[in-house]
Amino acid sequence: MVHEKRIFLIRGKRIMLDFHLAEIYKVPTKILNKAVARNRLRFPEDFLFQLTSNEWNSLSSKLEPQTLAGAGEGVASQCVYRAWCNNACINSE
Repeated sequence: MVHEKRIFLIRGKRIMLDFHLAEIYKVPTKILNKAVARNRLRFPEDFLFQLTSNEWNSLSSKLEPQTLAGAGEGVASQCVYRAWCNNACINSE
């Protein structure tokens, strides 16, 4: 599957970059990150985290240049989401 190529291993966790996840949901990265921030309690604690500079540098060297060019604000925020989580893991409150 195409999405499997967008899953990386960081800190022993399978993650997806925020701009890749936003592309799947067809929303701007900024909107995705704001929506998750507004609803933080509905997600597992480690669902979203920021990469360190070293982690980002290591990961970005593995990405295709056109991916980085289209990343927009996602590159600046360096947010990642746990790849295992989907709508089924969102807490219903």
